Amino acid sequence: MLPFSAGAHAGIMGSFVLFSFSTAAFSDVACVAFDSLRSSALSASESLDLLTRVIREL
Repeated sequence: MLPFSAGAHAGIMGSFVLFSFSTAAFSDVACVAFDSLRSSALSASESLDLLTRVIREL
């Protein structure tokens, strides 16, 4: 999960598709955005904590 506090990120414009190519020339192109999103994302336990807080607020 990416909380609002993460700010602007590579996936902010909506959904995206991660393409895998068999050629080395494109191997890093798709990974750049994914790695950026993954590094900004909450850990599994932090995601669970956030979901729990949101559910309690409903």
